[in-house]
Amino acid sequence: MKYKLVIVFLTGILVGVAVSQMIESAYRGQENEKILVTPIKSLISKEEALQSIYEMMEGCFGVSRNYKEIPSLEKPDMSLIVNTTDVYLYVYENASEILNAKEEIVKKLSLVRSSGFIFRSGDKYYLLLPLYIHYYYVLVLASGPREELHNLSTCLFMVGPSPGKVLTMFTPLAKDLEERRWLEKEGVVVQGYLEGIEGLYRGSRVALFIYRPDEGIDAYWKIFFELRKRHRQLSISILREISKNPAGRVEYYAVFDRGNGEVIYIELARFLGMWRVSIVETTKEKLPSVVDDLY
Repeated sequence: MKYKLVIVFLTGILVGVAVSQMIESAYRGQENEKILVTPIKSLISKEEALQSIYEMMEGCFGVSRNYKEIPSLEKPDMSLIVNTTDVYLYVYENASEILNAKEEIVKKLSLVRSSGFIFRSGDKYYLLLPLYIHYYYVLVLASGPREELHNLSTCLFMVGPSPGKVLTMFTPLAKDLEERRWLEKEGVVVQGYLEGIEGLYRGSRVALFIYRPDEGIDAYWKIFFELRKRHRQLSISILREISKNPAGRVEYYAVFDRGNGEVIYIELARFLGMWRVSIVETTKEKLPSVVDDLY
C-alpha cells in the first residue's frame, strides 16, 4: 500500500511536469506566431472620390464621360473629356500604391517634368496630379494643351487634411524618425492602412499607421487582443493633458510587458477625421517621453 501511494505520488508529479511543459511549449509557439492585422473593409466607396472630382471639374469646365484608355496603361476607373483635354482617373487604396503607379506611368510614357505637375513626352504635354479625397488616393492623368492642363491643375488644387499631414505635421517625433522597417521582423504584419511609417526614435522603435475611421478602430482592437494573448497587460497611466496638439485626441491605449524592463505601447488616436494607430517598443523609463512626442 505504501509503495502504491509513492507510485501514485510520483506519477502525479510526472503528469504535472508534462502538462506544465505542454502549456509552456504552447505559449512559446503562440508567442512566435505572426500577428496579422487586416482590418475590416471600409464602407466608404471609391465612387464618392470619383464623383467629387468630377463635380469639381464640372464647376470649372465643360465635362463629358468617355471610355478611352491609353493602351500601355491599366484601365482607368473613370475617363473624361474636359474641354479638349483627355482625362483619366485612377483610384488607389493607399499612398504606396499611388506612388508606384505614378512612377510606372512616368516610365511607360517616357515623361519628363516640364514644371510642377506638368510633364512632356515628345510634342505632347501631360498632367500627372495625385490627390487625396474621401479617404482614397486619386491619380489624375490628362493629355492636352499645356494651358488647359495648367487650368485643370488649378481647378483641382486642394488644401486640407491628409494622412501624410497627420504623420508629418501633427506627429512631432516623425520628423526625427530614422526610417527602418522593424515591425514585421517582430512578427507583426499590419495591412489596410492609408499611409504608414516605421523607424527608430531615440533608442525606441516606433510604427505609425493612418486609417479610415472604421478600419482604424478594428485594426487597434485586433492588435490589442493579439498582444494580450502573448504578454501581460500593465496598469500604467502615462497620458498627460494634450495641449500642444488640439487636432489629436486619444481614444484608447494599452501597455504590455515584454520582460527585462521593456514594454509595448499601442494607441488609437483621432486626427482630422482619420485614425492613427501607434505601436511603440521601448523601456518603461523612456515610454512617457516617447508618448509625449507623439503630440
